[in-house]
Amino acid sequence: MDKNNYHLTNAIYAKIKSALEAMLVDLGCSGWQVVRSNQPTIQALQGDTIYFDVISRRRYGTQGTVPVKVDGVWTVETTWYEELLVQVSGFKRKSPQTDSVETLSSSDVVGLLQGLVNANGDIKYFSEDWLDVIRSSDLREIVFQTDSGLNDKFPMFEFVLVVEQRVLKNIGKIDTIEIETKRI
Repeated sequence: MDKNNYHLTNAIYAKIKSALEAMLVDLGCSGWQVVRSNQPTIQALQGDTIYFDVISRRRYGTQGTVPVKVDGVWTVETTWYEELLVQVSGFKRKSPQTDSVETLSSSDVVGLLQGLVNANGDIKYFSEDWLDVIRSSDLREIVFQTDSGLNDKFPMFEFVLVVEQRVLKNIGKIDTIEIETKRI
């Protein structure tokens, strides 16, 4: 079984993380870190941090097997597509002593990231041919109360990443080709 075109979960997470890090560099947001984590509790939030996680994963389309010749050997190629719903959020501690008109808030940084995700057709942060962004959601700002009783905002959005998955299996010599396609 050849799984060279099957993309492991950790490899997909690494691509998302490196794309978000490249976006932060392009935005001039030095000092911000990217962490793969489900939305943390308010007490566990770290300053200048972008959080991301895949919150749902769904296969779609038609999955079928097609005999193809690879390096002179007949193989069966199975292909399917997966939609990954990726949630991105950010947190920055407010500092009344150092904040100014030019200071980027977490809402600003997350909003700029959303803009770059939407521009993926023009600016290739997800440049692999097996990976593509198809849409993103609206930016939402969840209001929460800090330990000191002050209200703060936790901005977030989601985007859908489509991953093409393929596996090949050597089937040896074949006399006839029959193709059966089923919806999944």
